Amino acid sequence: MKSYENKKFLPCSTSKRQVYLEYAESCEGLYVKACAETTFNTLWRRYLPYIEKMKPMSDLCATCKEISGLIIRSANMQSDETITEAMQKALDHRSLVKKEREYYKDVLKEAQLLLKGLYTDAANNYNPPLTRPLAMLNIVAHYSFDYAQQVHYPSSPLQAGPIYFLTPRKCGIFGVCCEAIPQQVNFLIDESFDTGKGANPVISMVHFYLKNHGLNSVSIHFNADNCTGQNKNNTVIQYLLWRVMTGLNVSISISILPVGHTKFSPDWCFGLLKQKFRKAEVDSLDDFIQVVEQSSAVNKAQPVGSSNGELIVETLDWCSYFATLFKKIKGIKGFQNFVVNATSPGVVAARQAVDGPVTQFNLLKEDAQIIEDELPNILPPKGMSTERKWYLYEKIRPFCRYECKDVTCPLPDAPRLTGSSRQSTPGVDDPPDLAMEIDVPHSPRQSLEPPATQRKCGNCGQFGHNRRTCPCNQSMNNRNEFV
Repeated sequence: MKSYENKKFLPCSTSKRQVYLEYAESCEGLYVKACAETTFNTLWRRYLPYIEKMKPMSDLCATCKEISGLIIRSANMQSDETITEAMQKALDHRSLVKKEREYYKDVLKEAQLLLKGLYTDAANNYNPPLTRPLAMLNIVAHYSFDYAQQVHYPSSPLQAGPIYFLTPRKCGIFGVCCEAIPQQVNFLIDESFDTGKGANPVISMVHFYLKNHGLNSVSIHFNADNCTGQNKNNTVIQYLLWRVMTGLNVSISISILPVGHTKFSPDWCFGLLKQKFRKAEVDSLDDFIQVVEQSSAVNKAQPVGSSNGELIVETLDWCSYFATLFKKIKGIKGFQNFVVNATSPGVVAARQAVDGPVTQFNLLKEDAQIIEDELPNILPPKGMSTERKWYLYEKIRPFCRYECKDVTCPLPDAPRLTGSSRQSTPGVDDPPDLAMEIDVPHSPRQSLEPPATQRKCGNCGQFGHNRRTCPCNQSMNNRNEFV
């Protein structure tokens, strides 16, 4: 693995060419002959390989960015006290991030060692669920889950120009990765089956995964990013309590990676998936399923709903269900690690860091009654609006393959809303007409200039004509002729 411990980076806007030109200019001032640019680059690679140009990056840690800026400003102010304080902040933050990352790696190694020897070729021969539950083997299974950026289809590597300005059919991706196998199950959430990105769909997909794809282990360790709306919230912690109190597991722990340092296994699998997607012709959900399966041996597709409208993965109302059973943790954002155990029903042990002190919370309400086989109510997907269906039929259908037109963009079964009953939906309304409407002059002499720059008639006071061509004179002449 590439190490960045002793690396020194040039700014993104600086190139080796610019560095060479500065070197050549300084040589002229010192009356020294500068070497050729090719020789300069060769010497750079040979003697200074640790100096590289920084690549543009996104989704960086805001704390790291703030501290680096503070260090630069402190160096310019030449204040030893300020520099020492800034460096101490940087070291503390780096130490925290390093501990969490090392803990994540150690958990992965432990999970892999526990599964080692169970299968000769885990990637090819393993097809969960097992006929013999692994819970009898008393192992700790490790899972990581996260959302990926949604994709649109129809999609083609040779994209037609007009579709760039349109909004094709959307498909969300939620991945649960078991690194010990390794295998990632990617839940494909078609637009018609979408129920949002809150705690309910996240828990429902994780619950479906553990039931149909999981290792059936006694203990579980989860890793997730720091998104409070999806992962780091009270509902997820309450779900872990519910699992150990209903006998599904003995102990469950979850670790939340620090903000800005959340790159982990699901991102690797998403990257393989997106590489294949960019080069493939995808005109329907079935095409996308094939892309996921062919992207890598570690990726597996699990559609939330089929292309014929059948719902496969149900979203349950966990938030309302747990509201009657458990209390909430106050200040949950300040904790990074949580552990629940069947020996302490309703108790959550939380830590702000891996090696930090433990804070216990008893979340079980006094009058709560947990029934093992009881599940929350089903939240049916809202589906696409009538206007969205007509948008896909009229705007996107021409870009689909012939055999996929009636699958991806079928003819809506409801009439299109018109007039005041038409509802505006983001990404659905027709794009605005860029052609500006201009009123055509009523007479050849009428100008498009504003009234302030037109001639004013001295007879009637109107703009656009003079006294000689005034319409009032013509009407007066017609009246005289009639008389």
